[in-house]
Amino acid sequence: EENSGFPSDGVLQKYIDDLDTFTQMNSKYNKDLKSSSTLQTFSSNIKDGTFDVVIYDKSGKEVARKEISINATTSMSDDTHTQSIVSQFNSNSDDNNDNNSTNDVDDYFKAYYSFNDVTNEGQLNFQPNSEYSLDGYTIAVEDHGTNFAGVIGLSQFLEGDSASDMNVALKYREDPDKLNGFSAPIEGNNDVANAMVQLQYESFDFARKNGATITESIEGFYRFVTTEIATDGESINRRYETSEALYNTINLEFQSISGVNVDEELTDLIKFQAAYGANAKVITTIDQMLNTLLGIKQ
Repeated sequence: EENSGFPSDGVLQKYIDDLDTFTQMNSKYNKDLKSSSTLQTFSSNIKDGTFDVVIYDKSGKEVARKEISINATTSMSDDTHTQSIVSQFNSNSDDNNDNNSTNDVDDYFKAYYSFNDVTNEGQLNFQPNSEYSLDGYTIAVEDHGTNFAGVIGLSQFLEGDSASDMNVALKYREDPDKLNGFSAPIEGNNDVANAMVQLQYESFDFARKNGATITESIEGFYRFVTTEIATDGESINRRYETSEALYNTINLEFQSISGVNVDEELTDLIKFQAAYGANAKVITTIDQMLNTLLGIKQ
């Protein structure tokens, strides 16, 4: 990334980007999500569909349930094109279909969304109405494939901006008792815990930085990344071995043509020196013979 001191491309960075995909929701919680921004523009992980808001009393009995819809134009609190999340939540509807206008979701809780221009972060709050604030009423969200709660960060379980600092949220590390395994606050309800266990078998859309989307389980995508690393590593090793063999062959041929063997050169030097000396003696002898013959003739 810019000014991070780390490369932004290359083979190793590709592996880092893939591993960082595991935290793509952690690093987006409400950041840059303005009131008028459409949810699917903010995050491609938010899908068309619905989720239910469920209200429980202190005994764990469900007292109200409301369905919230999400499509391509849904925003947090802007109703220009379609009903926003906040307006759907706060709508005065007969959620229980009992012709009673005083026992529906909006009668127990109100939804508010605020955006801080300084920190560039938004916050979605569900506040109990005053008459129910001390009566132990709780609120839960049951998603039906929209991924809304996970992207927005409701009851955020994980934190971290990359694979290197991904961790369980600090509040749960400090006090594990805060982690509730139930969907309804009654003894024996382990719906959330069971759903967490089931996550290992479910498939998710992993959006890679190159724009491709891979639908896999968590373990399946991890195996995809590690297999890709192993395959690329083996391919690189083969290319290295091929290049090394080619280099050795060319270098051997080069040395056979232009290489110098000192021992052979010294041997040849001595041999040529001896031959030169012998030839010099022959030439000297011939010169003397010629001088003698010329002297006799005179």
